[in-house]
Amino acid sequence: MLKDQRGFIAMYVLLIFLVIAFSCFAFIGTAALGAKKNAVMTYQWFGEAINFAADAVSRARETTDFAVKTSEARQWFVYAFSQELEATTDGYNFNSRLKIYPGPIKLVSFNYAPPGTVAPGGGRTAGPGYEAVIEVPVLSVNLPFIGPQYVTVPMRQVGVVKAAAER
Repeated sequence: MLKDQRGFIAMYVLLIFLVIAFSCFAFIGTAALGAKKNAVMTYQWFGEAINFAADAVSRARETTDFAVKTSEARQWFVYAFSQELEATTDGYNFNSRLKIYPGPIKLVSFNYAPPGTVAPGGGRTAGPGYEAVIEVPVLSVNLPFIGPQYVTVPMRQVGVVKAAAER
């Protein structure tokens, strides 16, 4: 009875399983923390770019009708966001040279936001501004016969024109 090895083999297999399971959890946790860090950083850059665009349009002071200046604000946004990402762009897709994104960031929409627009976080804007929506890829999979597919995170920001909000 003392020479029976079944318990030893079961403990050995359990130990190997636990090492593999903890290694997988550590890898998944590290990847999740890295993805969160990149998402927070991208969201901050996104907010700065939309605020830059709203501020750049308000400095012209040619008109107070900011809805007319949506295309100009969009150009400023694309310029600022591509500079922050160190990206090449066609106006809708941002291909970053930072190598932290598995694919291109897509600009889904860029619109005029009238006063009282619901901003991210639940508040309302005090003045007119611009609203942008982007999709940020966080995971990529290359499927046979289909090509690369991405898991994306949508992000939305509203930049308020400061000069109009102060009036």
